[in-house]
Amino acid sequence: GVLCIAAHPLEIEVFAVGNQDGGAWLWFLDFNKLDKATGHRILTGHKGAVWSVEFSKDGCLLASGSSDGMIRVWDVTVLRQPTQASVIRAHDSWVRQVHFQGPFHSVQQNTDKVPVDTQQLHHIYS
Repeated sequence: GVLCIAAHPLEIEVFAVGNQDGGAWLWFLDFNKLDKATGHRILTGHKGAVWSVEFSKDGCLLASGSSDGMIRVWDVTVLRQPTQASVIRAHDSWVRQVHFQGPFHSVQQNTDKVPVDTQQLHHIYS
């Protein structure tokens, strides 16, 4: 089942969802057809339930935190073609919340790696 949801900060018809099965999904909706999604992308890699998802303030990154103790950061600059940018071993236990903080700058396109250390990803875990 669904454990968490986050709205994209700029694209009002895009949502990220964390699931009990370890999947993080990007959903694309059409508000003119509320009963139908226009598509989705599955972000794979977590080995446990995804308890938290959050977009960066500029909408270029999505972080997901899981009961596998990992934070995965996704480059969602091109929403329909997300790519994994970084994997962070956050804790020996569950990651229950992820949060971006500080002034945020867009991820440059055509880079092989997102400089997560400059992005000030703050995670809280229990």
